[in-house]
Amino acid sequence: MYGMNITEQEDLALAAAEQVAGSGAVEQVEVRSGPGDDDRPAYHFSFLIDHQRAETRLGLIMIRLSQKLGDDLDARGDPHFPIIRLFNREDWGRRVDAKPV
Repeated sequence: MYGMNITEQEDLALAAAEQVAGSGAVEQVEVRSGPGDDDRPAYHFSFLIDHQRAETRLGLIMIRLSQKLGDDLDARGDPHFPIIRLFNREDWGRRVDAKPV
């Protein structure tokens, strides 16, 4: 099912993040479409993670989220590549258009 709208992208991202980081660890999520570094279509997933609630280290969360979202997108027939960025509260405040979870 290629061609998800922004709400579906955010729902997919939130479900993956909660599975990987733990329930309540993700405070906000933002998804943008655009080219990746190699000009392949990509979804740029940004997550605000509560470090105190995260069940694993941030580096491991990033790797597992990339794998999980890549698998989920492949299962939907979506050719976008997932690009993952994790933020803390201080850094997230500098972002634009973040939507609360």
